[in-house]
Amino acid sequence: MLYELGLAMHGEDPDVYVMRFLRARKWVPEDAVNMLVNMLRWRASFGVRQILLEAEGPLHKSEMKRCQSYFCGTDKEGRICCFVHANRHNTSDLVRNLSEKLIVLTMESACMILQQPEFKSTTATMLVDLRDAGIQHQDSIATRFMLNVMQNYYPERLGRALIISAPWIFSGFWQLIKPWLDPVVQAKVVFVSREEVSQYVDISQTVKHLGGEMRDFVYTDAPESELNGITKLRSEMSQTERDDIWASFKQGLDEYVATTLAWCKGTDGVDNGARLIAAKRIQSDYVRLTPIVRAPTNYHRMGIHRDEAFKSIVTLV
Repeated sequence: MLYELGLAMHGEDPDVYVMRFLRARKWVPEDAVNMLVNMLRWRASFGVRQILLEAEGPLHKSEMKRCQSYFCGTDKEGRICCFVHANRHNTSDLVRNLSEKLIVLTMESACMILQQPEFKSTTATMLVDLRDAGIQHQDSIATRFMLNVMQNYYPERLGRALIISAPWIFSGFWQLIKPWLDPVVQAKVVFVSREEVSQYVDISQTVKHLGGEMRDFVYTDAPESELNGITKLRSEMSQTERDDIWASFKQGLDEYVATTLAWCKGTDGVDNGARLIAAKRIQSDYVRLTPIVRAPTNYHRMGIHRDEAFKSIVTLV
């Protein structure tokens, strides 16, 4: 499980990553450990590693092209924004398992993007656009899946949720989903009009569809050059090289755990600096591991996810 945890961190500082689970469980260590273990079991059963490896390849293209939800821009507190357009949710051509995989891929991408230095927070502001949304766009199954995933497997990632231009028919749906939300999450929900969005997100960071100045998010299929590029990156790496990278990554995690335990016990000669060095090794090895475990996404092509490992093969749109 330790190595799966290492992959789930995507090179983030281990202390920062684990702290979210402690905060989510009110600083009760046993509860936080149980939450962390359940998260790792879910990742294994849901196939998160395979989702990252294949990225958008097997997903439902018509759903992705609707751009129902996506991350881009920042709010006035430096959080990344997640725009959700309810009226683009079409259950008539929905492939449920692929839709759920897209939600997970989007969450994984956001967790990696949030490690970039321009973001002042590792949480996100969600903007749920309910204009022109009718009862046909309400999907309790998809909503419950998203809330369950967000609260239990990606804790402490929501900074604020803006519900924009909610029609009267949404009140019934809100009463249905409200009990699914942790009270702490409920307190982060704010109902606003379209005009009030600018109080939280500057118009320069709001998409044009919501009256802002930022270009609307679009989905672009990966060009042949990108597909060939990732294939080439992987094929040029021998099995020996792959094994060496994996071995170094695992050794780094073992070293971090051993150093942390020694530091906690007050072992002579082991200070927090030794832990930081071990953490840096994990981050460095994860970068080397990237082409083996992940593939580029539309966030790379949009210039939102700046990933050194894929810089040479991604074409910006």
